[in-house]
Amino acid sequence: MLKNLNANWDLDSYFPGGSNSVEFANYLADLQKQITDFQQELARLETADGCHDTWKHILNETQDIAKKLRHASSFTTCLAAQNTQDKKAVQLVGRMNALNALNANLMTSIEERLLELSETSFNQLLKDEYFVPLTFNLTEIREKASKKLTADKESIINALSVDGYHAWSTLYNSITGSLKIPVEIDGQLKKLSPGQAANMMSSPDRTIREKVFTSWETSWGQVADNCALALNSIAGFRLNVYQQRGWDDFLYEPLEYNRMTRQTIEAMWTAINKNKEPLVKFLARKKKLLGIDKMSWHDYTAPIGASSRTFNLEKGANFVVEHISNFSPSMGKLVTRAFNENWVESENRDNKRAGAFCSSSPVSKQSRVFMTYSGTARNVNTLAHELGHAYHSSVMADLPPISQRYAMNVAETASTFAEFVVADASLATASTKEEKIALLSADLRRAVALLMNIQARYLFETRFYAKRKSGSVSVQELNQLMLTAQKEAFSDALDVYHPHFWASKLHFYSTRVPFYNFPYTFGYLFSAGVYAQAKTQGADFEQNYINLLRDTGRMRVEDLAMKHLGVNLEQESFWQDALDVVLAGYQEFMRLTK
Repeated sequence: MLKNLNANWDLDSYFPGGSNSVEFANYLADLQKQITDFQQELARLETADGCHDTWKHILNETQDIAKKLRHASSFTTCLAAQNTQDKKAVQLVGRMNALNALNANLMTSIEERLLELSETSFNQLLKDEYFVPLTFNLTEIREKASKKLTADKESIINALSVDGYHAWSTLYNSITGSLKIPVEIDGQLKKLSPGQAANMMSSPDRTIREKVFTSWETSWGQVADNCALALNSIAGFRLNVYQQRGWDDFLYEPLEYNRMTRQTIEAMWTAINKNKEPLVKFLARKKKLLGIDKMSWHDYTAPIGASSRTFNLEKGANFVVEHISNFSPSMGKLVTRAFNENWVESENRDNKRAGAFCSSSPVSKQSRVFMTYSGTARNVNTLAHELGHAYHSSVMADLPPISQRYAMNVAETASTFAEFVVADASLATASTKEEKIALLSADLRRAVALLMNIQARYLFETRFYAKRKSGSVSVQELNQLMLTAQKEAFSDALDVYHPHFWASKLHFYSTRVPFYNFPYTFGYLFSAGVYAQAKTQGADFEQNYINLLRDTGRMRVEDLAMKHLGVNLEQESFWQDALDVVLAGYQEFMRLTK
C-alpha cells in the first residue's frame, strides 16, 4: 500500500542543483569532449576491411554516447517542463540540441562507414556473436543511410538544424510556456496555464467549459501568427531536406521512423472510417443528455453521468497498482517503485508545461513521469498511461542501447494497455448506474479522441504539408485546413469546432518525431489487440507481453504483430477486431441512457 506520496519528482538523483547544477554542466562538457574526441579517432580508423574488433569498439563507444545523451536530454526535458519560467532550463535545451546535432554528425560518419562495407564484409560482421543481437538495427541503419545524402551534406544539415529547424520548436515551447488563459471563476479572474485550462475543459459545469474554451480559442488566436511562423518554418526545413534527399513523399520519413508500411496505415484508417457510426450516435446521445442545442468542441470531452469517486494521488496510485498487478505483477512492482523513489511529478500548479509525458534514462535505468493531477478518473488513466511507458523502458533496460530505440507507434503499446486495464477496473468496481454511465462515456470519449480527433490531426497535417510545398500557409488557411479536417474526421457530429487547434497542439511542432499524431491511434488499437489476448492467456500473458515489448526496438511492426500476436496489420480484419474491443461499451451506454 502506497502512503504519504510526494507530488514532486526527484531530479537531484540525476544531477543536484536543477538548471544551475555544476555537476550537470561538467557532465555536458565531458560528453561534448567525448563526442569530439571520438569523431577525431574515427577519422583515423580503418573500417572498410570489416575488422570485428574495430567495429566492436565503434559500436561500444557510440552506444555509450547515446546513453549519456538520453540521460542528459531526459534531465533537461524535465527541468523545462516543471517550470516554464526557468530560462536556464531553456538554454540547456538549446545546448542539448547542439550536442545532439554534434552526435548526429558522428552517426552520419558511422553510417557512411557501414555503407562502405561490401555485402560480404557486412554479412561476415553479423555472424560474430557480438553483432548477432544487433543484426536488425545495423541492417536498418545501413539501409536508411543509403537513402540519404553523402555524409558531408548530411553533416551540414545537422549543423544548420540547431539554430534553424530545432530552434523553431524551442521558440514554440517558449511562446506557449508563457501563455496564460484568463478565465473569470467565482467572480475572480484567474490566469491559467494551458495544462490547467485543458483540465478545466473537462469540467461537468458547461458554463465553466464554455468560458475556458472561449478564452482558450482567443488566447491561442493571439499567438497564432508566431505559431504559424514556427510551424511553417519547421515544415519548410523538413520539406527542403526531403527534396535534397530525393524523397518525394513527405510520409516516407514518418512511416520509416515508425517501421511500418503505407498499407498498414491505410488499412487502419479504412477500418476506422467504416466504424464511425457508433461514435456519431454516441455524440448525438451525449448532446441530448447534456440538454444543449449545439455540440461544441469542449462538449465532446465533457463528463456524462455522475460519480461520487474522486482520487487523491495516493488513492489513484494504489488503484493503478492493484489492477495492473492482476495482468502484470512486474508492472505493479514498477509502479510501486516509481512512487517510492519519487519518479512522478503530479502537482497541480500554474508554472508547469501543458500535457503529460514519460522520459526514461538508460544510464540510471529509471524514468520520470510528468502530469498535472487534479484527482479525476481521467487523471488516473493518464497516470497509468505514463507509467506504462516507464514499464516499457524498464523491461528493455538490459538490451543494447541501439536495440532500445522503439518508434512512437509501438511506444504507445504498454501505456495504452495500462489505460485499458484501469478503465475496465473502474467500470467493474462501479457501484451505481450513474457511475457506470460516467465510465462508459469516458471510454467512448477516449475512442472519439483517438479515432476522430487524431484522424483530424492526420488529415490536417497531410494537407498542410502538401500545401506547404507551394509556400508558407497563412493563419487563415491553417484555421480552414483544421476546420475541414475536424468536420471530416468527426463526420459533422459537432456544431462548433476548434480552428486554432493546430496552434495549441505541441505535437505539430516536434522536430524529433515527424507526424507525431497518428502513432497514438495505432498504439490505441494495437494495444486493444494485445489486451484482448491478455484476457484469454492467463498466467502465460505476462512473459509473452514482456517478449513483445522487448522486440519493439528491433522489429518492423508488421513482423512484430505476426510473431507475437499472429496477425497481419496490412489487413483490415486486425483493425476491425481491435475496433470491436474499443467500442465494446457502446451498446451498454446506449441502453443505460435510453
